[in-house]
Amino acid sequence: MTPFLAIVVDALGLDDGLRWFEEARETRQRVLEDKRDDSYCFGCAHYGFVDL
Repeated sequence: MTPFLAIVVDALGLDDGLRWFEEARETRQRVLEDKRDDSYCFGCAHYGFVDL
């Protein structure tokens, strides 16, 4: 996992890399909540994460 973190931060810079990971974390939480609530889950694309 650590090499992936380094790749993202190297590619995006520290601020944008941290923002990217925070968006990924929030998106993952929303997807898990949808699954937990047994509602239809559109995945990460539904929440706009792919636009980052």
